Amino acid sequence: PYALKNTVFIAGVRADATSYMGWTPVINGATQTVQPGYSKNPGGYIRPLPSFDVVHRFGDGLNIHGAFSQTIGRAAPGQLAMARSETCGDDDGGGTDCTISMGNPNLKPRKSNNFDVSIDKWFNHGNGLFSVAFFSKWIQNDILTSRSIYVQDGVSYQVTKPMNSQSASVKGIEVNLLNRDMKLFGQIIDAQANVTWMKGNESYSSGTRTYKYSRMIYQPDFIANGMLTWHIPQIKGAMRATVNYSGKYFTSFGATPGASSGFGKFLTFNLGFWHEVYPGITFK
Repeated sequence: PYALKNTVFIAGVRADATSYMGWTPVINGATQTVQPGYSKNPGGYIRPLPSFDVVHRFGDGLNIHGAFSQTIGRAAPGQLAMARSETCGDDDGGGTDCTISMGNPNLKPRKSNNFDVSIDKWFNHGNGLFSVAFFSKWIQNDILTSRSIYVQDGVSYQVTKPMNSQSASVKGIEVNLLNRDMKLFGQIIDAQANVTWMKGNESYSSGTRTYKYSRMIYQPDFIANGMLTWHIPQIKGAMRATVNYSGKYFTSFGATPGASSGFGKFLTFNLGFWHEVYPGITFK
């Protein structure tokens, strides 16, 4: 780190090294049998990951923070060495006669270049924060689930397989508001809310074709969360209400038209209460 009167610079680098070996059997779901032999899949990598941060303090609780970093995301062991499984006779996979799931021993790790800049304003004696942040991520070898449907000899098959994308990116704006220990009608209230707008892109190749999507896998366009906590010191307890909203997003991209799948937008609401009925015993 290097510090001036109102500005702090922090630079660093770390290395991520991984090696693995996977043995993958082939399983037939209909007969629950394992074919003789295993495929042996070794792999590994080493990546240096630099980072750089700068924080400037303007005074009166107003700061600006910028950061750049490189991060890496490993594939899950089950994605690298998943047994090939074929199941027929149910239509849970979107109306097909058979479902085939398989791993991908050639998966590369995700590598992301991340840029963030935020303006933070502290208030209420350091108990409150209002923040506006812009972020952008450029991702190499993002890991996604490819979902394809084909028909052979009158039988429809759905095939799912993890794979690396050609390119992926996501950028957005996040607004946060936090205020603790507020006094309202003689009560102690904590409030927190955040909203995020995102825009993503992802592309991958299947055979000779390249598929492009105007969003990134698992990333909705809009997320909002809110929380309100009423502290009740007389009973050493509190009541909390939370609300969460998420827009629709994909969980797999289709290699054929109509084969993509995901979740629609949803809203959840939760109400919680807790009370310490005896030292060390809390009712929730």
